[in-house]
Amino acid sequence: MKDNIEIDLNKSAGPATCALITLKREDFERLEEIIKIPLNIIGEYI
Repeated sequence: MKDNIEIDLNKSAGPATCALITLKREDFERLEEIIKIPLNIIGEYI
């Protein structure tokens, strides 16, 4: 992985702008509180 990569979350690259992450449900809820951009769950490991 590359270090010091900055992503401007306030500037859109259009409708295809996205970030894909994997985290626990409780961490998702905390992330929703921290950042104020739309978040969606697209899958779940069971």
